[in-house]
Amino acid sequence: MINRRVLTCQTATATPLAAVFESENRAEQVGLSPFDRITCRFHRRWIHDCVVSPAHVVAVAGYRWCGDCAAAATVMVDHLGCEVVVWCERCDRRLHDGPNEQLRQVCLRSLEVSRGRRAFSPEYGVRRSA
Repeated sequence: MINRRVLTCQTATATPLAAVFESENRAEQVGLSPFDRITCRFHRRWIHDCVVSPAHVVAVAGYRWCGDCAAAATVMVDHLGCEVVVWCERCDRRLHDGPNEQLRQVCLRSLEVSRGRRAFSPEYGVRRSA
């Protein structure tokens, strides 16, 4: 039996990592926030592939951080189901606050672009002045 969930998450039209990485490097020079990147400048990987690294805990900004118990959060990436959860193991709950929700959305975009489920847009996250 064919697992349709796997087939919907992966296609042959995935955007190459190197192309997205270089595009985001250029976009960052004109205003892309480092927190909006779907590639990791430090690890040179898709963000969903390395977000579990301690390097991605940014306590002062609240990324991968539980403010209630002052602990690093865990990020669970389901590659087959195309889902991402930011979880505090101490509080035993999902974190939906601003920075952690942004991180979850960025990881989802990374997963979807890498699998070809979403087109890459280098302008996403670039702050435009009025």
